Amino acid sequence: MRINNELSLKILLSCPNDGQTNNFILNGLQSLGHECYFIDHRVNIDQAYQFAESFIAEEQIDLMLVLHLVNTQTYSVKMIEDLKYKNPQTKYAAWHLDTRIVEHSPEGGSIHFVKDFLPFTKLVGVYDYFFTISREIRDSLRMSGVNAHLLNEGYDEFAPIFDLPKIYDVSFIGQFGHGLIHKDRFPYLEKISKICKLKLFGSYLSGKQSLMPFYAKRQTYNSVDHSYIVAQTHINWSLGIKAEALDTFSARVYRILGAGGFLLHNRTELLEEYFVDGKHLAMYDGVDECLDKIDFYLKNPDLMKDIAAQGQLLVSQKYKFSDSMTTMLDIIAGRHE
Repeated sequence: MRINNELSLKILLSCPNDGQTNNFILNGLQSLGHECYFIDHRVNIDQAYQFAESFIAEEQIDLMLVLHLVNTQTYSVKMIEDLKYKNPQTKYAAWHLDTRIVEHSPEGGSIHFVKDFLPFTKLVGVYDYFFTISREIRDSLRMSGVNAHLLNEGYDEFAPIFDLPKIYDVSFIGQFGHGLIHKDRFPYLEKISKICKLKLFGSYLSGKQSLMPFYAKRQTYNSVDHSYIVAQTHINWSLGIKAEALDTFSARVYRILGAGGFLLHNRTELLEEYFVDGKHLAMYDGVDECLDKIDFYLKNPDLMKDIAAQGQLLVSQKYKFSDSMTTMLDIIAGRHE
């Protein structure tokens, strides 16, 4: 493979088109001067495979990067093995941006932790490289023979920053409810709604209606819409992928800080390695401290403004998507762990 700092690579990105992560990755790779192509494998996996098979050969693709979200709908082991056999000059990498997997079946869906789900271990083991946002998953999969590496997301450096009047005390952009995932956010949001002006944007996954008065009834947000909401909010709240997942943190951290917002996020070990509580953002342990910090910071708007500025400066200097993509390509080229 001709990965080299001086060369422009041909990269095929295959992932669900959510209007967010796929664009951020493409922006990061293109800002580094690479030639990028994109396919959405969630629409029709067989059609995506047929396209990849011919396109990789015709365009002499250097790297095929497959993005995995919480959903398991993706290429099979045999598909990737066939692509590798027919196009051995190409490297194949997978990047998983969650700590869990939802397995679909005729009877419904079931959720698994990645490190404990053998079918996923077998699937990502066929790739030349596998990247994860969790140290625990990296270490567990390495013990199973997977060439796994830690790689967090980043800040989309092309996302706008707005200076707007604040109209929400607290807002949340994401999924919440009582479904298979993210159900732990609902009780926090119910209690937050009782102490301040709350606004919710994203996917409402519960039949319970208690938060419906605060819900904006929209689901997908691009960088412009996201930055606009962040700019109108005093406290951008987050509870990460799972409250007990201490070796990772939500990509929401980069997106909110990058947009110049003040972020209140549950404390994790990895988050404390990257950011300083009270300097770049605010952290909490449990619902009581979360509510106390909301009350404290709403009474100290100048402090929130200073912290938000420091957080935005840090991610713009060190944690852009182009920085993550550089690390990934360095690992593939053997220049980095």
